[in-house]
Amino acid sequence: MRLSTKLMAFFVLFAILPALILGSGAFVKARTSIEDQIRREQALWASGVVNSLDDKIRERTNLLQGLVKNPDLTGMDPVRQKPLLVEYSKVFFDMDTLVVIDTAGMQTVRSNDAQRVNVADRDYFQGIITGGKEAVIGMPVVSKSTGGAIMGLSVPIKQEGRTVGVLAGYVSLDKVVEHYLGGLKQVDPHAESKVLIAGGNGKLIYHPDKETMTKDQSMDLPVATGGFRYLDNGVEYLATAAKSELSGWTILIREESRVAYADVERLLSLIGGIAAVTVILAVLIATMLSRRITGPLRQLGEQALCMAGGDLNVVVAGKDGYDPEIRDLAEAFGQMAGKLRVLIGDIRRSADQLKQEASQLDSSCHQTAQAAEELAQTNERLAAGISARSAGVVEIARRIDSLAQLADSIAREGGAAEEEGRRIAELSRNVVDAVRGALEHAEELASAMSAGSEAVRGLEEKSRGIETISLAITGIADQTNLLALNAAIEASRAGEQGRGFAVVAGEIRKLAEESRNSAEQIQGMLDEVRQDVQSAVAVMATGINMAAQEESLARTNLERIKAMAELLQDQLSRLERVIGEARSQAVDADEAARAINAMAEQSHRASAQSQSVSAIAQEVAASSKQVAQTASLLSNLAQSSRANAERFTVE
Repeated sequence: MRLSTKLMAFFVLFAILPALILGSGAFVKARTSIEDQIRREQALWASGVVNSLDDKIRERTNLLQGLVKNPDLTGMDPVRQKPLLVEYSKVFFDMDTLVVIDTAGMQTVRSNDAQRVNVADRDYFQGIITGGKEAVIGMPVVSKSTGGAIMGLSVPIKQEGRTVGVLAGYVSLDKVVEHYLGGLKQVDPHAESKVLIAGGNGKLIYHPDKETMTKDQSMDLPVATGGFRYLDNGVEYLATAAKSELSGWTILIREESRVAYADVERLLSLIGGIAAVTVILAVLIATMLSRRITGPLRQLGEQALCMAGGDLNVVVAGKDGYDPEIRDLAEAFGQMAGKLRVLIGDIRRSADQLKQEASQLDSSCHQTAQAAEELAQTNERLAAGISARSAGVVEIARRIDSLAQLADSIAREGGAAEEEGRRIAELSRNVVDAVRGALEHAEELASAMSAGSEAVRGLEEKSRGIETISLAITGIADQTNLLALNAAIEASRAGEQGRGFAVVAGEIRKLAEESRNSAEQIQGMLDEVRQDVQSAVAVMATGINMAAQEESLARTNLERIKAMAELLQDQLSRLERVIGEARSQAVDADEAARAINAMAEQSHRASAQSQSVSAIAQEVAASSKQVAQTASLLSNLAQSSRANAERFTVE
């Protein structure tokens, strides 16, 4: 469901629910109040009708009881009874007929000139004759002479305690009810349509519809007394019934529910109209507010989708017309877009710089590897030369040893001294040449190792520069991660409209994590390279020192051999003193043999050290190749970072 729909539904419910609740409460309260008021009025009316009818019955019964005490009536003389009945029939407007009935039930005298009939079957007659009552209120019936609803009141006519006849008076119920309703009409003009009267047998005595009265219908009520609802000819009525204890009649006061609740229905219509107007106003207000809220959010969402597509040159327009909260969100969105543009620019520049440095590092590593390989080859050749020279020195030592023996032989055989002197001179010259060659190789080894040491130090400086760049990338990645986290927080505040914004923030965080991990890998590789370079520098420094020592020793040996050659020349020129000095020469030959043996041992050590330097050079070459691979990986990472940054358009 869209946010605008939710806002509209909320405002409609917020507006209509109180109106419906209050309106329903008012409707129920008004309906209950009106119904209670109607029932109270109906109860008063019903009680008033019952009391009025009971009073009228008592008054007319008292009239009859007073009349039967008149001797003119008790004498049962029709001539004397007639004037008396005519006179008393004028006392009450609703009882215009007085009748004397004999014990057989035949009317003998009437106050009017209507036809006399037999009423032996009437209850008011039987109650006196058969029941022996002092007064009887008969059931309402239709008059046989007038056709109207009448009620017979009767008292016995006695002579000396014996009933000789019945005095009956007929009360016109229509006149009684109409008289009473005449007073009620002053209060309610429609009072005559609200009253129904039924006798003790349930037969209708009075009904506002005269046709219903002629049908001799009964009044079927759900309860005997009290308030209730019932249907009459399909019409619902609110009714209240009251019963007379004197006559047994039931008085029903009723009113149509439609008429009774007319005011309530009008109130309900008014409430419905108010609710409809409230709904319309709520819809209008909700529409305005939803547009004011969702419009800026929709615009921000579209701009976030543009950023997710790579266009960071978005500008939030119309912020001055936004609400404060939306304006704050728009400003934060704009600031984030600006910082992202700066960040992407920094990433591009850092990637370019990293790629350039990686290329330089790769070139330096290749040069270092080549120099190390050349150094290793040179050391191998030097070791081979030193080994060969060592063999020559051993041979010299052996020959000097022979020279000592020869000196002994010269002492014994002076004749052979000259020949041996020449051989010694030749050998001395060979030794001088060999030592001079060894000295030259030692100098070349020292120069090559110095050049390798300088190259390795340059490699160490390059690794420190790469470390600085790696730290810069780590810092940029941390800032990127922080900005992405802030962007995710702002997107969560924006709700559904900030989902595209959250996608951009997540992608940026992933890019920052990849950059940081790559920088950490580079830093680890640089630490390993730095350790290898430092080890190589230390080993090469040791080799340089040893080469310098070998050079010094070779120079010393060269000087000694030169001195020995000069000595041999003197010996050749002084052959005449060979025999005398043979023993002394033998001693010198022994010392020379020991020196040559020492030189041979030093040559062996120099050969071993050259082999060690060669191994170190090979290790440096391998490390340089590994650094070159790392530089290539770093260049690829820089190119990948550049490609990721180029996904975003930044002016």
